[in-house]
Amino acid sequence: MIFLVAKYFHILSVLGLIGGLTMEVLLSKGLHSSSSKDELQLALGQYRMVKWVALPSYLTILITGMYLSSERGGPGSWWIAVSLGSFPLMALIGGVLTGRAFARTEKILNGKNSDEFSEAKRTVEGFDVKASLRMRLSLLLAILALMVFQPRFEISITLVFLFLGLALLSVFSSRQRPLHFKPSRG
Repeated sequence: MIFLVAKYFHILSVLGLIGGLTMEVLLSKGLHSSSSKDELQLALGQYRMVKWVALPSYLTILITGMYLSSERGGPGSWWIAVSLGSFPLMALIGGVLTGRAFARTEKILNGKNSDEFSEAKRTVEGFDVKASLRMRLSLLLAILALMVFQPRFEISITLVFLFLGLALLSVFSSRQRPLHFKPSRG
């Protein structure tokens, strides 16, 4: 009976995490489309709600996942350990990259600088926020692939890093700036 309850909350928490990431994607559109300081502050305030959905989901996934793996784990189930290890990595990436960028943005908006809106907007639309969201979404896809294919340990680790690498590659390829310098004609 406890196993079924843990499984229920595990699945419910995964849905909560997907909902939190979906909210983040939708709210990031509001951040990018904001045209004034007040709109940007409102969007940042709405963005803070995501952590109230995502953080309990992360914790519940970890707790129930450890219980479920202790009950059903064994030889050949290293993919479970890799999947569970990916969840703290997702939280760490979100906290370090997105959290720091948003804290910097709020500090800029509360400052006395005359060009604070454009500087805050550049911070929100910067590399850190894009990389964070894409890396966490790709980790979620990697975990899904691990659940479906249940590979050996080496393949599980490789799959997680492959998905992270693809996410970073997509961020670098979406940048407006070229990767090389063109000689000036002057």
